Amino acid sequence: MTTLIDMKPGQYALAFQPQFFDDRKSLVENVEMLRYRGSGWEWAVNELFTIRVIGKVMPKTYGGIDISSKQATIRLYRDAVVAVSDSETELAALRDRLIAIGEQADTKIEEETARRMAPFIRKARSEAVSEIRKTLPHIFGRAS
Repeated sequence: MTTLIDMKPGQYALAFQPQFFDDRKSLVENVEMLRYRGSGWEWAVNELFTIRVIGKVMPKTYGGIDISSKQATIRLYRDAVVAVSDSETELAALRDRLIAIGEQADTKIEEETARRMAPFIRKARSEAVSEIRKTLPHIFGRAS
C-alpha cells in the first residue's frame, strides 16, 4: 500500500485528474510515467493534474475545490495526490516542472533519433528518386 501524503483543510493539493490516474498502478508508477511527454497522454498534457484547495480530509479520500474550474468535488482518492503545500504557486511550479521533465526527455530522444537517422533518410530518399526516374523515363529521359 502506498503511504498517503499528510494533508489538512485549507492547504493545496497537486493531484492527477482521476481520468489520468491508473489505479491499477501505484502512485510511484503513475509518477514515473512522467518520463514520457504528457505521461503518455501527450494530447492532454495540460489536463494531467489539478490543484485543489483541500476541504474535508478522510482516511483514504478528500474533498476540495479545483482552483481552475472552481468546481467542488465530493470525494477524491488521496492515492493520486502528488504533493501538498500551503502555496498554490509552489504547486503550479512543481506541476510545470514535472511535465517539463518528460517533455525534455522526449525532445532529446527525437533530436538524437533524427541525427542518427539523417544519413539513412537521405540514402532512402535518393533511392526513391532514382526508382521514380527509372519508372518514368518518358519524363526524366532514358539516361537518368
